[in-house]
Amino acid sequence: MKTISLALLGLLVMGALSGCSSRGKEPPTPPTPPPPPSPTAYIQSKRIVSYNDQLVPTSGVILAYNSQGQVIKQQDQYYDRDKKELVNGQYNIYTYQGAQLTKVESFYDGGTGSYRRVGATTYSYQGSQLLKKEDFEIDLNGNLDPKGYEEYTWVGGRKSIMKRYQIFQGGTTLSQSKKYLYQDGKEIEEDYAAGAKTPSMRNEYRYDDKGRTIELTHIQYLPEFDNEGKPTDRYNEVSRQVTYTEYNQRGDISRARYTFSAGGVSSGSTDTYAYSELDEKGNPQKLIVTRSTAGSADQIMVRQTFAYTYAKR
Repeated sequence: MKTISLALLGLLVMGALSGCSSRGKEPPTPPTPPPPPSPTAYIQSKRIVSYNDQLVPTSGVILAYNSQGQVIKQQDQYYDRDKKELVNGQYNIYTYQGAQLTKVESFYDGGTGSYRRVGATTYSYQGSQLLKKEDFEIDLNGNLDPKGYEEYTWVGGRKSIMKRYQIFQGGTTLSQSKKYLYQDGKEIEEDYAAGAKTPSMRNEYRYDDKGRTIELTHIQYLPEFDNEGKPTDRYNEVSRQVTYTEYNQRGDISRARYTFSAGGVSSGSTDTYAYSELDEKGNPQKLIVTRSTAGSADQIMVRQTFAYTYAKR
């Protein structure tokens, strides 16, 4: 089963992040690994801010952690052009039972400054196995409005099938299914549209001994068309991207190599992650991601700063 280190969560919650157009001469070198963290202190909060190539902040996120290292709140921020600063947007609250995530609640103010709960997702388990994920919207009266759910089937301690159902106007329909395969040391996810016989997308994951993704193959398919130009329930591969990820001693991504092929044309690039300005606890306060592509000048893709608060266990 895939796991994501908390050191990486700050990067992942930013989504694709903001691209930049400035260039560098050579990929920077990551700093010397920090000393081991104190067993009596933990990160209580972490603020991540992304910048464009004019060094203007474009987005931010503030993550709050409990003493077990679990994210308990995620506050998204966006850049207000009138105020010329980052302001708070939606936030999520995470609830756990032991190590298992059981609920995510979303709150939004619509720009009014008065937040209300607008959505929720619940998770049900049998032992360590996720059986059901349910999504809800919440109306102005605070009532839960079910929008859909996912059901998981396990075989031999491994996920086998996921079925996604959509709820609309009192009716329930199958909207998507996913099959899980385990071959050649990889975990494979195949996505199927409702009623399709072949997948529309396929992800192949390879993990290291710490459960981190070190190789991801993403395959995209498009449907075949019949003689009348209508899509059928069969899909053909149209593109393939393979990502190889390396990590430093702290557990952060240090390098990612990409290969991409579509229509008989192939390309590749490498992203180098350079962390710097370590604080007194050994955590980096700055990140620059530089992309190198054959035949092109290096390009800075990501600029971020990190700020932390700490608490005693």
